[in-house]
Amino acid sequence: MNDRQPPQRTLLRAIAAGLFCAILVAPPVRGQTTSDPDGTPHTAPLESYSWRNPASEKIVLVGDSTVQSTSGWGDGFAASLKANAECINLAKGGRSTRTFREEGRWAQALALHPDVILLGFGHNDLQLKPDRHVDLADFRINLLRFVKEARAAGIRIVLTTPIAYRRWNKDGSLRPVAPLVDDYDRATRDIAKQENIPFLDIATLSAAFYQRIGKQAMDSYSLHSHDAVDPAHLNREGGQALGALIAQQARAELRWLAPYILPAPL
Repeated sequence: MNDRQPPQRTLLRAIAAGLFCAILVAPPVRGQTTSDPDGTPHTAPLESYSWRNPASEKIVLVGDSTVQSTSGWGDGFAASLKANAECINLAKGGRSTRTFREEGRWAQALALHPDVILLGFGHNDLQLKPDRHVDLADFRINLLRFVKEARAAGIRIVLTTPIAYRRWNKDGSLRPVAPLVDDYDRATRDIAKQENIPFLDIATLSAAFYQRIGKQAMDSYSLHSHDAVDPAHLNREGGQALGALIAQQARAELRWLAPYILPAPL
């Protein structure tokens, strides 16, 4: 009996085997969800965004979880805009100046062709987790690269410091900023001054806000995990309150942006 396969069947099997091998070795597409060996996803798929009204003042928010909708001030800021402005929040939790770019999120921000980008990082850059850490020297380089690329695209970029951590003393006063956190905040401030671009000191603004309303009120504005108060992130009410305050800071300090921001309620 002849065990040789028909030529057509042999060809089909070869093609199938080749395709299977290609699938195994093909690199992940930028923006797709991939997994670490333990199954932990480390890259979320990029969402699709578009502007409702191309004639509006188009603002993009870039940052980490302290800016994104579910745990930061982004929604509160967007809610403070007039009808002649739109805001797309591209901030993503866990991202640093390095990983935000690596995942294609910065390219996405530029591709939206906004009029303004508000950009703030630092919380994850200073952490020692290898999947997100960026040392101070590279942090400066990354910020400068963001600035130069936004300028080249004709986009106004505003650098911001992240919201302050909430660590309280027994007497109810807010603890001073840790030296390492202050180093990254200062780096952002220095790049803004060096490049003569707008800067919003959200770290100082938020710390003053926390101190003014006190620990009990601020705890009610914070996310909670396992009955513990999250010292960095905000719940919906906290995000609305602080985002509105940041919008008023922008209205006062960035005069060219003021026509697009609602006045503070009486």
